[in-house]
Amino acid sequence: MSDEITDRPSARADLLYPVATNPLADPGNSPNLGLEIDARLTYTLEKQGAPLGRGYGVLFPVRALSQAETIYATSHEAEIAQTVQVKLAVRF
Repeated sequence: MSDEITDRPSARADLLYPVATNPLADPGNSPNLGLEIDARLTYTLEKQGAPLGRGYGVLFPVRALSQAETIYATSHEAEIAQTVQVKLAVRF
């Protein structure tokens, strides 16, 4: 077994287009939920086995997440949603 430290940086990106199986359950009465883009950067210290990661996600909603005026008393357009996440796993 080697005492050499082999740290590993990694990156990941995902592009998702979610579709509802039952559009009647959504406020906009549409199966199309929107476009989601996710990105994650991770740095793993191999000797300690502790990954540290940072992630960012953004959802660009479409009709399914907006309230339709034909169903509700007033209409409301869905807004862009964002998230920032930090992950630290500790091995013991």
